[in-house]
Amino acid sequence: KECRELQDTLKFLSSDRLLGRIPGTPEHTEARKYIAKKLSAIGADVFEQKFPDGVNLWGVLYPTSNRSGKPEVLISAHYDHIDHCNSKRGANSSVCNGAADNSGAVAALLNALEKLKGNIKKPVAFAVFDLEEEGLIGSKYFVNAKILPNIKLNLNMDIIGLNTFSGMENVHLTMGGETGGKNLVKDLEAAS
Repeated sequence: KECRELQDTLKFLSSDRLLGRIPGTPEHTEARKYIAKKLSAIGADVFEQKFPDGVNLWGVLYPTSNRSGKPEVLISAHYDHIDHCNSKRGANSSVCNGAADNSGAVAALLNALEKLKGNIKKPVAFAVFDLEEEGLIGSKYFVNAKILPNIKLNLNMDIIGLNTFSGMENVHLTMGGETGGKNLVKDLEAAS
């Protein structure tokens, strides 16, 4: 059942029907509403953060027995993508579906929150950013708004299910591969 739900979310968000989830389009709005509905079904409090040309989703999943406290952990991903690829060898359409970037991460975020539901003692925050393909606009807006000032750890997921490191196919997890890799390694070394 769990795999089917992950696959269904991935298939819907990366379907040709959503035409790449381009910000400002009806298909982009449909993707956002789909994600918000899934988050609400998990039992999370969901909010929209509107900003010029975009809308972030954010909220909190509280423990079932206690709806107090301020979250210190944030799980995030982005839901926007781009429209058409110049060429996709063997593809049935030219739509840049964004399965790995970033439907897979949104599906993983939803799955993680579902797994945490009923198993947490402190609240966990989440954010699903918009306009990330345009230069990390949504996440910058979110951080600058200081909505969740007590966050100590952000687990941001991006490009899940795509092998970006040729020769490392047997590595199960890579961190900081696209941006910030050296800074992440430096921070982890300092923390340890």
